[in-house]
Amino acid sequence: MDASCRLVSGKDNAAILYRDYQLLCLITRVKRNRLFEQYEHQIQLDITRTYPKSRWLQDENTKRLIFHQLKVWCIYSPIGYFQGLLFLLVPLCHYFQELHHISFFAFVRMVKNLYFVHKDVIYPTDLHVETNEALHVLRVLSRCIKIDEDQMHMRQLLWVIEFNIMFTLALNRCGDNLANTDLIINFFISTLHDKNEFIKRLKTFAFSFLLHITKSNMNPFDICSIEFDRDAIKSIIHCALSSGTLFKAFA
Repeated sequence: MDASCRLVSGKDNAAILYRDYQLLCLITRVKRNRLFEQYEHQIQLDITRTYPKSRWLQDENTKRLIFHQLKVWCIYSPIGYFQGLLFLLVPLCHYFQELHHISFFAFVRMVKNLYFVHKDVIYPTDLHVETNEALHVLRVLSRCIKIDEDQMHMRQLLWVIEFNIMFTLALNRCGDNLANTDLIINFFISTLHDKNEFIKRLKTFAFSFLLHITKSNMNPFDICSIEFDRDAIKSIIHCALSSGTLFKAFA
């Protein structure tokens, strides 16, 4: 755990993170948090249904902690609350239990680094580099396994990666009781302060995830109802790590 804390702290001393966290907590007590007030009711609803089988999350002290962390987040960042944040925050709080300042700044860093594989599918650019790169990988995969090579179908698969795998689905679908979320946290935690490496891992993890689904004859469009056990998550991570980057492997 000490090693994980150092990975979150980066060049900063953990004591500095603790000081900054305490200052943010103080601000939440003395300053009205209008941004948080906009989302307060929705957060209360979402906390209990994020991981419904987790005894840890159903504990009232845990609920108060998650609620408090999001309150601090709304002081720290103008982004506010949106669907999916809890699937990052809850596993981090579970992973770094009793180290609230570490879980908070791990969450901050992960949100800052979050990067969608093909953002220009939604925000078109002149080059469409990310889209073309992702489509190329899917075309190569389609020669190995059954994927319809129709362009529109492939773009639909990219939407699946965008909104599910890259942000919430990986942590959401690896166990309602938080049992396997530590595997994914461990995979990403070492890259929190290296955005380029973080981006590479997001890409390789996403396509390893997609490859696992298609090789298992699962329908990617039913992905929100799938739950992966620990062995499946280990297999996906092993594939992502051993390939280095699937984009280079399929070049």
